[in-house]
Amino acid sequence: MPNDKQAALENMKKEWQALVSLLGKVPADKQETPIPAGGLRLAEGGTSSPEGGWSPKDVMGHMTTWEDAVAANLKALLAGKEYIKPYSDFNAYNDQELARKRKLSLADVKKRFEQSHRELLKLLESLPEDYFQPGSKTATLIANETFKHYAGHAKDMQQHMKG
Repeated sequence: MPNDKQAALENMKKEWQALVSLLGKVPADKQETPIPAGGLRLAEGGTSSPEGGWSPKDVMGHMTTWEDAVAANLKALLAGKEYIKPYSDFNAYNDQELARKRKLSLADVKKRFEQSHRELLKLLESLPEDYFQPGSKTATLIANETFKHYAGHAKDMQQHMKG
């Protein structure tokens, strides 16, 4: 876990670039092709893999879901409100969001993938240093749903591409 805001942002940028690089290596005609895998790791340690697996488009949509959730939570906390848990059943929420985003075009998912990341990064850069205090609720949320999340899905993508 990073010790401060700068280290957290550097980790985030590094792991984001690694994931984007891997997604960019998938040919355009394969961006919507499911990756038959045993499941992608999820932030709470569970595993969920939809019927037929995840496509690179699905991974981008999934990242958008969680970046948007982090941003909503951080904005709520900044406004003095409580943490917002967007789901009661973690896997059901992922499945619901996956189904919703599969209806969107690849171009729309890619656009939102890039936009949500830019928005979250801008928000994180504006946060006070104490939001990044190791062990705090906010630092844990940021780590789990940004750089740790990107790294987990990048690892899954690497394994798929190897084999």
